[in-house]
Amino acid sequence: MEKRGQMQMMETVAILFIFFILISLGFIFYTQVAKQSIATKAEEFQDLTAIQVAQLAGSLPELQCSEQNIVKENCIDYLKAQAAPAILAKPEYFDVLGYATLTLQKIYPGTDEIPLYSRPLVNADNKRASFFPVAIFDPASSTTAFGVLVIEVYS
Repeated sequence: MEKRGQMQMMETVAILFIFFILISLGFIFYTQVAKQSIATKAEEFQDLTAIQVAQLAGSLPELQCSEQNIVKENCIDYLKAQAAPAILAKPEYFDVLGYATLTLQKIYPGTDEIPLYSRPLVNADNKRASFFPVAIFDPASSTTAFGVLVIEVYS
């Protein structure tokens, strides 16, 4: 009788051991899937932040083109852009733009690059760059050029 009781006890311990191993493997698999999901959500959030900064930068009155109080879409005033680094360096623009770098690159005709805003994060883990085509209007000569607004968001 004693040996049969010991055998049943050993079987029970073996089954419990296998059960706990399966539970721990399932927990490890679940944590890996959850970690991947969080990383994907973080990337999506960074992309949305970059788009938000781009929309805010494009709609700043300090950069927009306007003619007779009518604002032109996707247009940056060249003279305003040249004066923008001094204006956008003020602390209140950090609340709007955050840790980012904005650069206006003139592509055609000729090339030119104007740094509009620069507040990089020193120990950034990630940097997302977004490129938005814009028209660059020069009111002094009444000419329009083509360019790219480069927005780098740090996180």
